[in-house]
This record gives sequence, structure tokens and C-alpha cells, in this order.
Amino acid sequence: MKKIVIGVVLVVVVAAVVVLNIRNARGKAIQVTVATAEKRDLVAKVSGSGRVEARRSVSVTSSVVGKVLELAVAEGDRVEKGELILRIDPGQREALLEQAKAGLARAQAGERLANAERDKARFELDRAQELRANDLASDQDLQAARTAFDVAEARVSSAQEDVHTARAQLDHARYELDRTTIRAEMTGVIVRLSVEEGENVLAGDLYNSGSAIVVIADLSEMEAWVLVDETEVVRTRRGQTAEVTVDAFPDTTLAGTVVEVANSAYNSGRLDSQEAKDFRVRVRLTGVPADVRPGLSARAEIITETREQVVSVPIEALTIRDPEAEASEQRRRRPRRSSNPDDGGSGSKEEEGVFLLEDGVVRFVVVQTGIAGERHFEVLSGVEEGAQVVRGPFNTLRDLHTGDKVKIRSESRDRNGSGRRGAAEPAAEDSGDE
Repeated sequence: MKKIVIGVVLVVVVAAVVVLNIRNARGKAIQVTVATAEKRDLVAKVSGSGRVEARRSVSVTSSVVGKVLELAVAEGDRVEKGELILRIDPGQREALLEQAKAGLARAQAGERLANAERDKARFELDRAQELRANDLASDQDLQAARTAFDVAEARVSSAQEDVHTARAQLDHARYELDRTTIRAEMTGVIVRLSVEEGENVLAGDLYNSGSAIVVIADLSEMEAWVLVDETEVVRTRRGQTAEVTVDAFPDTTLAGTVVEVANSAYNSGRLDSQEAKDFRVRVRLTGVPADVRPGLSARAEIITETREQVVSVPIEALTIRDPEAEASEQRRRRPRRSSNPDDGGSGSKEEEGVFLLEDGVVRFVVVQTGIAGERHFEVLSGVEEGAQVVRGPFNTLRDLHTGDKVKIRSESRDRNGSGRRGAAEPAAEDSGDE
């Protein structure tokens, strides 16, 4: 009997301790950091990395094979359109030109001979016709003269075609000889020179930029060619302003304007590929320092939208919850456990929102957000100016629920806070049993 009484007493004591701990846990205020919903100017941006390029440049390739006899420029030189860049050994093509000239002369001589034979045949035909009219020649004689004239006239036509062919061959030979002299296609600066005097060059490939022997660029107008992620390029438009930084000039920010947004992905890959896609965006730069060169690494911050004096909350204050579950009294009284099956189950309808602080207790409200700045979201509905919202710490905000009691902690000790206030703010003191 005595053992039964002792057992009952132990059970009662344990139950009392558990109940007391639960009451203390429910009544204890959670330390949080808060921020005030205020009106701010917000700027939404998308970013991309790439390189600086000249707005206009040409890659010059050699159309003939041969040795460079003369190199008239050096890398970095400024050239005018039509100015000599280099000469390739013209020996073989000069010989072909002389051969074409001789062929044209031979064809022209053949044309003159054919004309003379045609004149003779015409004379013989006229004589045969006169003799036949006087019955001094037979019909066979007249027909033979007429046939000889037709043959002579056909030979003239053939000789004329030979002259045309020889003249075309001469023009081609001159064209091939001209191609041994390479001149500047535009006014600009030699930004790349891939050959040396005495070196043999090969015929270039129009589809392979690596085969270019000279690249000329107009450095008076520069652009930043950057790659923007597929999730952000949809907000990028022509005419938007941008801020561009060049790695070689870290203390200088260049102004720019978007002039082109690609319609196809830069790295499209296979159709079933899950790799993130990037799109090339060209940004025209203004006020470019003289030392900026094509190929320098650059990063662009493109301003997609701006808002002036709109209600906003810190980005870290935004979270997701099931509004119906947060509104229920049962949820407000249930012990907080991150593993609770009601916290984001498969049947929940989670929405974005913030926790408002009212009289020491938090309440989840759904918000509609607008643009996102660097540190704040625009709030279109759900939060009024001046309201206090919970911003952290993250671990606490993750498990917070409507009805929880909280008190404001010092932001100087909060690693997730901005650290602008260093003292505790007991604006929402614990009113429960501790």
C-alpha cells in the first residue's frame, strides 16, 4: 500500500512539473528585432557580367595565301579608311595577270581575223548573187557562197565570246593581285595584329574570328556586352539606364543605356537541358576613359524600375505562412515545433506576408509586394506606413506564429539586423507568466 501511495505522488509531481514548464514556455516572450514600414525611394535592378567591346569593329582576313612582304602598321596605331596595312608577295599573281593580258590580246587578234574572213565571205556572196542573176553561176555556186558567209559570221560571234572570256580572266587576275594589298576597311585603331613581316598567311574563314589577321575598332563609341539570367532578362528593355563598372577601373562608374536585348539564349544548349540560360544585353557607354580597351571585364547594373516614396519593408521580414492556419485559435495555442505536420503541409495554401507587432503580440498578415530594391520590398497592400514588422532573427522568424508574445531585442547583438540601434527597446514587454 505504501508503494502505491509513493507512486501516485511521483506521478502527480511529474505532471505538475510538465504543466508548469508548458505554461512557462507558452508565457515566455520571444526576442525579435523589428523594423518600421516606411516610405522610401526604391530602385529595382538586374545585373550581368561580361566585357567591354567597341560598338563597331571589323575583322580583316587574308583572301590569298602568301608571305607578308611589307607590314605598314603596328598594334595600337590609328588608321584611316583605305590606308595600307600590309602587302603579300604578289609574284604568282603578277604572272597570272600577264598571262591574262596575253590571252586577251590573242582573243582580240582572233576576233579581227574572223571579221576579215566574214568580210571576204560577204564579198563572195554578193558576187555569186550577181553572177546568178546574169545566169553566169549555178544555184549550187550561190548556195556555197551563202553557206561560207554564215560560217564566217558564226566564227565572228565565237571570237567575240573569246574576247569577253579573256577580258573577264584579266579582270579576275587584277582582282587577285589587288587582294595581295590589304587596306583598312574603316577608320579606327588596330586592336589586334596577328602577323609579322616575313610570315606566311593563310586564306581566312569568314565564320572563324580567330583567322583574322587584323582587327580594327572604332574606340570612340564603347559598349558593355553582358549576360543576364533568363529570370531577369524579361524585365530588361531598350532605353533603360545602367551603371557599369570595369574591373580595371574599380573606382569609376560609367553611365550607360541598353541598346539591344537578345531574343535567343547565348548558351541555348540541348532542348531538354536544365542548365540556366543567359541572354546577351548590349549597353552603350558614355564618358568612357581613354584607357578603356576592348576585352576588359565589366559588370552592369541595369535599372528596370523605380518607385518614389512608397511604403516598404525589409526583405528579411518577408516570409510565407498558411493564413487560415495562422488565424485559428488552435494554432495560436499549440506549442511551437518546427516539425509540426500543420506547418506547411501538402494541403496548405501558403502566401507571402509579414508578422506585425501589436501590443507585444505578433500577427501574420498577407501582403502584396511590388518591386524589390537592394534591401526592401515595395508593399502594395497589407501593411500601412508606420507599422512595426518582425525582421529577425531568421531562426526565430522561421518558427514564429500568430499569437506569440515577443519583445524587442538589441539589434547590435542581432547578426541579422542592421545594427542601427544598440540598446534594447522594451516596447513589448512580456506580460505572461514566467
